[in-house]
Amino acid sequence: DAFHLVCSKEVPLSVPAQHFSDHVKTLETYKKGVAQFAALKSHSVCVTVQDAAKTTPSGYNEKKGVSLWTYGGRQVITSEK
Repeated sequence: DAFHLVCSKEVPLSVPAQHFSDHVKTLETYKKGVAQFAALKSHSVCVTVQDAAKTTPSGYNEKKGVSLWTYGGRQVITSEK
């Protein structure tokens, strides 16, 4: 609700994948996407691989995947996930 107070409807929301990577099954079951799940359906959502506000350790990406740094530690995502 606070996001609507500081941003207009035209502003896209940038969401790092690491903030919801542990909840993929829940989002798949919900079937309405991240924006509606977060009660921000009037905004476009851009999912980024890393959080621009945090320093990302280098050297951990793999040939078939990209490392995300979640609260639980490193998690590798691929195009299949």
